Amino acid sequence: MQTLTSAQKRNTASGKNEAPTATPQGDRLLTFREVNRLIGSACKTSHAARTLAARGQIKVIRINERLMRFSEASVRDLIAGRVDPVSRGQVNRRTVGSTATLAA
Repeated sequence: MQTLTSAQKRNTASGKNEAPTATPQGDRLLTFREVNRLIGSACKTSHAARTLAARGQIKVIRINERLMRFSEASVRDLIAGRVDPVSRGQVNRRTVGSTATLAA
């Protein structure tokens, strides 16, 4: 007989057959909705979580080219103030090196 964890029992009771997603270190992987709830964002899209990940403030794990999950530990570090805030004027890492130099 297999014993279930409390999270598995909740998932089974709610109709979900998926096991909770976690990294090998025990850090849970969160959806953007869970990140939004933790940071207090009312946004119903993934923009807030994706922006924090693009700034390097939270860790992102790409499941495939469309699906991302976020590290719960990094979100909690951000909430606790253990992550350096990034100024709005910082250069976006995606555009660094890809911009053409202008002729003088």
